[in-house]
Amino acid sequence: MAAMRALTKIVIRHKALVLCTWLALFVFGGYAASKLGPLLSNQFTVPGSESQRGLDVLRARFHQRSDGAFTLVVQSTGGPLDPLVVEAAAQRGATQLANGRAAPVQRAAPGVLYAQINTSLKNAQAGDRTPAVRSAIGQIPGARVYVTGFPALNHDEQPLYSQDLTRGEAIAGPIALLVLLFMFGTLGGIIVPVAFAAITIPT
Repeated sequence: MAAMRALTKIVIRHKALVLCTWLALFVFGGYAASKLGPLLSNQFTVPGSESQRGLDVLRARFHQRSDGAFTLVVQSTGGPLDPLVVEAAAQRGATQLANGRAAPVQRAAPGVLYAQINTSLKNAQAGDRTPAVRSAIGQIPGARVYVTGFPALNHDEQPLYSQDLTRGEAIAGPIALLVLLFMFGTLGGIIVPVAFAAITIPT
């Protein structure tokens, strides 16, 4: 209790310095938080597990990872499909990936061919290359072209996650303000915890 009283006196005595320090931390924390997104990724790995050891062997000896592989699917819109054309498209996509290599073309159904595009990149890193892979593959006359697989799905779903997060925050924010209003009853009482959270969380 005595320590808290002493700390409070120091803060009151140097309140201008304390406010400036918190303001500087808020600015720095906000800037740093804005740069945090590209450093975050979803990785489904369990160190030391059998599956992780298998992935490590695939990457070290065969220069590929199953969680970073793309799948090129080509569906005919009329005429027959040429496997050589599909293989060439897969090879173009593989050139955009580290240690990229296109597997042999397979037939999934009448009028549908597919090919795996392997890489040594991790899922998140491969996902960042999705637009380049799709651009390199391009279009095939007389067919619909799809590029799928774990990396492509993650790339395509990320905007949906961001939209859902924004929508959730838009709903949770007003609810939190209503709860604070109910608990504290005054505008000043609401501002203090909100300001404290706004400064401390980015810091």
